[in-house]
Amino acid sequence: MNKKSYLSVLATLTTFLTIMSPVAHAATTSSTTNKTYKVKPGDSLYQIARLFHISLRSLEDANPKVHHNLIYSGQTLSIPVKPMTNHVQTETHHPSATPRRSTTPVRSSETATQNRAQEILHTAYNLEGIHYDWGGTSPATGFDCSGFIQYIFTTHGISLPRTASEQAKVGRPVALSQLQPGDLMFFVDTYSHKTSAVTHVALYIGNGNVIESSSVRNQGVMVIHNILQNPWYHSRYYGARDVIGN
Repeated sequence: MNKKSYLSVLATLTTFLTIMSPVAHAATTSSTTNKTYKVKPGDSLYQIARLFHISLRSLEDANPKVHHNLIYSGQTLSIPVKPMTNHVQTETHHPSATPRRSTTPVRSSETATQNRAQEILHTAYNLEGIHYDWGGTSPATGFDCSGFIQYIFTTHGISLPRTASEQAKVGRPVALSQLQPGDLMFFVDTYSHKTSAVTHVALYIGNGNVIESSSVRNQGVMVIHNILQNPWYHSRYYGARDVIGN
């Protein structure tokens, strides 16, 4: 066979194999869109993140100049948008092939509650170090214990009363053995004068630990480890409430 005939046969064979091959050929194109959002009265970072179906952490990362979740009406925020991928695909299917079923899990209400609790804890951690202020309800002024709790839950769309004694009436009671991150722990008689009223609240973060705004030496927002191993707290423990998934 001469060289010309050999090349002709090779070209024909290559074309035949390409047509018969079951391998998918895909072309992928991606595009990135930058978005901005102007803050409206009453907005919170959590609500904006939900509006655009993104995580609170990604929204915070895209807006590093926003400190302690403080935003104001008229402010322009950067909204991160994941690159969109378009697939153009041709594939040879076997006649008896069964369509692939979706394997995307359906989110349960329990999972949604756990995710919301984690977002609340994330906001609380971001406020760590804010000083204590009697009657304080914002990072700008400082927090007292119930002002801290009210602020972080309001940020995530959960309205709570102003004082610890009133917050102790919201939601459903939780047994000590059933505590979950995001639950509220309440204490009585934490003032210098004797009282049987609920006077202190802390946010349970798991493993026996809480985050709270402490008036001791005006330490403010801080994590307290193994709180109920401390005799002072243990003797004043009143109970816990679930205000997220109740």
